[in-house]
Amino acid sequence: SVKSNNVNWSAVVYRTGIRDDILFVASPDLIGSGFFKNAGDTRRVGLDVELAGGTDHFAWYASYGLVSGTFESPLRLPSNPAVNDASTEDGDVAVDPGDRLPGIPRHSLKLGGRYDLTPEWNVSLGGIVASSRFFVGDEGNDQEPLDGFGIVNLRSAYVVNESLELFGRVDNLFDAQYATFGVLAEVEIDLER
Repeated sequence: SVKSNNVNWSAVVYRTGIRDDILFVASPDLIGSGFFKNAGDTRRVGLDVELAGGTDHFAWYASYGLVSGTFESPLRLPSNPAVNDASTEDGDVAVDPGDRLPGIPRHSLKLGGRYDLTPEWNVSLGGIVASSRFFVGDEGNDQEPLDGFGIVNLRSAYVVNESLELFGRVDNLFDAQYATFGVLAEVEIDLER
């Protein structure tokens, strides 16, 4: 972490290898349940970079994350052929070394700024962007991944006194439709309604 001329920055590079990792596996037979299974070796390699700075009336930040989470051992996992096209007739799906771990976006970005309109009143705008990720249950990376997304949030605060601050917040300012998590699972439908 370094500070230079009103700018703070930090960078972290990491690599984590796990032997005989434990993975939660959705049950192919019983909807809404699952179990833990040893999943061989996995690895997470990444980079996190953060910047922040400002002037008397304006502050800003930016952070970027890059992560490659992969299986490092060949693996066969139970899967439901009704929801995973890559399932064998025996109800297994093959996971090869290099397949991405589900639920983890490769890229993520956060940006934002705050402007002080007066000493008591400020307005902040921030954005979050994340790339695609594979559904939980698609450890073999055989289906189309869950789309990436981007949202913008707005916040304004007014300090009345030392004990009272009023604020308003709008999350997802532009009403973007997005999902942060997905799972391959058979859905139970009540046709009686």
